[in-house]
Amino acid sequence: MTPEIWITSGAVLALIVLSFLFSGTETGMTGASRARLHSLAQGGDSRASLVERL
Repeated sequence: MTPEIWITSGAVLALIVLSFLFSGTETGMTGASRARLHSLAQGGDSRASLVERL
């Protein structure tokens, strides 16, 4: 196999992994309860505050 094929295959694999990451993040954010996020943010959870601002 030539180096170009290895580079292209690596790039495609990296993009697929990034796609999985972004899809999972989107699913988690749309499935999160707004009331629970607000409650956690009021309790001092900095990650909940960040998601609430988004």
